[in-house]
Amino acid sequence: MSIFYYLFLDTKLHFLYDKVKLIMSFLSGKKLLLLGFIIVLLVAIPVTVYLVGLQQKSKISAEAATTLSLLPTPLSKNVGDTVSFDVYVDPSNVNEIAFVKLVLSYDSTKLATTEGTFAVSQWPAADGSSFTPSIPIGPEFSPGTITVAMSVGGSPQNVLKTRTKVATLTFKAIAQTEENVPTQVIFGNQSQLLSLGGTGGTDEVGSNLISNTSPGSVNIASVATADPVCVDMKLDKSASGKVPYTLKFTATGKDSDGSVSGIKIDFGDGQDASPADGDSGVEGYGTPLATASASHAYDTAGSYTALATITDNQGNEASGCSKTITITEAGTEATATLTPTPTTVSGASGLSCSTLSLDPGATGIAPFSVNLTAAGTSTDSAIAQVNFDFGDGETQDVTDAGGIGTNSISVLTSHTYASSGTFNAKATITDEDGNTNIGGCTATVSVSGESEATPTETIASPSPLPPTGPTGLITVGAIGVLLAFIGAILLLAL
Repeated sequence: MSIFYYLFLDTKLHFLYDKVKLIMSFLSGKKLLLLGFIIVLLVAIPVTVYLVGLQQKSKISAEAATTLSLLPTPLSKNVGDTVSFDVYVDPSNVNEIAFVKLVLSYDSTKLATTEGTFAVSQWPAADGSSFTPSIPIGPEFSPGTITVAMSVGGSPQNVLKTRTKVATLTFKAIAQTEENVPTQVIFGNQSQLLSLGGTGGTDEVGSNLISNTSPGSVNIASVATADPVCVDMKLDKSASGKVPYTLKFTATGKDSDGSVSGIKIDFGDGQDASPADGDSGVEGYGTPLATASASHAYDTAGSYTALATITDNQGNEASGCSKTITITEAGTEATATLTPTPTTVSGASGLSCSTLSLDPGATGIAPFSVNLTAAGTSTDSAIAQVNFDFGDGETQDVTDAGGIGTNSISVLTSHTYASSGTFNAKATITDEDGNTNIGGCTATVSVSGESEATPTETIASPSPLPPTGPTGLITVGAIGVLLAFIGAILLLAL
């Protein structure tokens, strides 16, 4: 380099040195300290405002504000139909949901699971694409319960912030419900929604963010079918005679929506005949109109009622044809036989209700939907009815589910308590003779208002999640405001 370059550089350095020396001559050490302090304040204030805003966002996000619902509801179906509900999660743009655990309860005497009962939906990602969530739990099926968990994994861009369909439930309707009393599919208290936590300071790890649940309901009607009809039953001679007396019975039946599959003739003396297809006197089995014949010898005097029963291809039966047969001994007249009418006593010792269980539990927040299951037995006659008194002024009679018509029952029904309070639910069993169990089964249901907290079961959360949210932000904010105030005074002092 030339000597001129070094001379030029030396001149510039002397110029800068003179300028700095001139500035320092106007500023004392005290003023330099104050100026540096003001610069620090100018940086601290916006940082503090940002951290306070971040804490506010964390506080709002940590509030339980997400709804679980089953739609559409209510549904109206027939026995044999498919019943489908979509499962929706709605964080209301407040929560950020990364883990969804569903525990669903349903009446297994009305609804049956099928292959593909639980189908996971595609979830939306922040970039507009979609993805399939992982399934860390289930789906697990047990009578009346489905358990499954879904997760976005560790990708914060895939958390749910808006109303999203997460899955579809599909059942088969297997039994008719009581009129205007739908069966329900409800979310159990073990259902859980969790946030991702970690970077960004959103919700607290393990905090259940469910604010409300909405069950699905369906009314199930029986499919209308035409029963077979007994057209006629003829005798080959008079219905009265002396022992021994042989008669030939010929019964005719028809079915308007199918075919006749069999005819049974009950002779009234403890014996019967069911002529098979191909037997002599049988015509038309497998068609809408059929005829069958059978002969029978009466060896004992008495009055008998012969009855023909028609069965169709759907298993429906109809008994509408009868004949009264009078048999006398030789040289005697027919006499009437009187049969005493039995009496029944309420509260028979052979009839008992063993338990009345509640699912998901005996406590909840209004409106609180619960499944009640009554179990009982009868040693004398078949059980005909179970009456549920829910304790809130509403009752329900169940006459066609859970083993009714046999000597052992387990009957489930659903009920929603609309208001808070303590309710004494009771189940009463009645048998075919009109007897009822003494005392019944009871259970106490406690329902709190919306503002009261309901304890929920603590379950393990998916994979260890890091602590959430910035800490000590309120303290930092307060210090920042104080520093800003001091800085303003110092600036004026300059």
